[in-house]
Amino acid sequence: MPMTAGLLRFSESDAPAYRCSQGVLSFRELTAAARRLAALLLREIPPGVPVGIYGHKELLMPVCIAACAIANRPYLPIDRQIPPARAERMLQAAGAGLLLAAGEGFVPSSAAAVGPAALAETAFDPGKDQAAPAAARPGDRFYLLFTSGSSGEPKGVAVTRENAASFLRWERSLLSTTSGPVLSHAAYSFDLSVAGLWLALTSGRCAAALESELFGDYPALFGRIGEAAPSLAVLTPSFAELLLASPSFAAERFPALRELLFCGEPLRAGTVRRLWARFPGIRIVNSYGPTECTVAVTGCEMEEWMAESGELPVGRSKPGTQIVVRNPYTGGALPDGTAGELVVSGDSVAPGYLGPAQGGFGTIDGVFSYRTGDLGLCRDGLFYCLGRLDRQIKWHGLRIEPGEIEQTLLRCEGIAQAAVLPVLRGGRVRRLRAFVSPCEGVFLSSAALEETLRGILPAAMVPSVEVLPRMPLTSNGKCDYAALKELP
Repeated sequence: MPMTAGLLRFSESDAPAYRCSQGVLSFRELTAAARRLAALLLREIPPGVPVGIYGHKELLMPVCIAACAIANRPYLPIDRQIPPARAERMLQAAGAGLLLAAGEGFVPSSAAAVGPAALAETAFDPGKDQAAPAAARPGDRFYLLFTSGSSGEPKGVAVTRENAASFLRWERSLLSTTSGPVLSHAAYSFDLSVAGLWLALTSGRCAAALESELFGDYPALFGRIGEAAPSLAVLTPSFAELLLASPSFAAERFPALRELLFCGEPLRAGTVRRLWARFPGIRIVNSYGPTECTVAVTGCEMEEWMAESGELPVGRSKPGTQIVVRNPYTGGALPDGTAGELVVSGDSVAPGYLGPAQGGFGTIDGVFSYRTGDLGLCRDGLFYCLGRLDRQIKWHGLRIEPGEIEQTLLRCEGIAQAAVLPVLRGGRVRRLRAFVSPCEGVFLSSAALEETLRGILPAAMVPSVEVLPRMPLTSNGKCDYAALKELP
């Protein structure tokens, strides 16, 4: 179903469409407000020119996003936690013609801006004209997101309307819940947010947003989740571990929660087992995909045998998408069960980066593809993601995968989360540093863990271990490796 048509088919409904700390918007209110803003965009912004949207989870955020979809202007979401200098570079790289500021805190120099007050006045004034949907083609750019670039500059990914529509059609087929609110913690500058927000808005379900301020306040966080009463939650594994650190995250308190969709990071077997224990009968879906391939390209429901086997699969490939495991050095296809680089082609692959950057995009065997840089394998039709190729380090002449050490730590009893980083001096690795957070009610000893690791790993792979009450998370709900690097 085309994106705009999916949204507007609920325009006469008074059912809740969006919930955040500022209140609730119905579908009727949200679509009317979006069409008023769309009229502004159609007057002010030429076709194809991107529109920046700045803010966090305010009521105006989904209104601005929907307005861009209705006007067929690609939108560039910029979360308030993104530093202003980087936000400015993003707007410039995108060639944005306007910034819609749903929240305070950023005034660009490279584009005109409409502030929150003026936005609200236009969006919620019943006397303003409401635009009809602009004509759109499947290949038109739908949204732009920026990822980290190895050069130090953010790289913009342009995702088309057909990319997004194809993902949403498949996402619905993965899920069993077809009604009830959809809970999401992801910032709108993180593509996981598409899986929550657009699934809800095109299905007549309420998108329930969790602001980042709630992440460290369990009473407020669980109070908000309770108000939302979600049937589906779209989460990163790190955020699930944050929730599981409290015994209150259980079916007794959240009886409506029937399904969990994971993406963005590796999901651990221990996390799945703990969720099943807290929520008997809950359906857990694991998925995988880079931003360049429209949120996710593999997925499947977790089964008991998977959680008992150690490494969890990330699922089967999405229809319309082909994934080939290739030798990262020669590019040759590898047989079933052999690890290599995951290379994606098909209708999920974005047309490329903005500007001259090529990155992993290119033609392989005559097919436009994206080299993910992720190490993985396929076994019996199920894909497994084994970590990043570019996290590999060399120390004492050995090639070391920090992800292998993380997996070893996570198999130790009582560890909820683990992260391993090299400590660099003068550009060279000097030692390895591991951070772990405990399961609820568990005391962890750094010395005991290091001794355990010495009995499992080669000496060169044994890190110093530090225990943290909770692992720091980014605004996207992922483990914040940058924050860990800054710890003394």
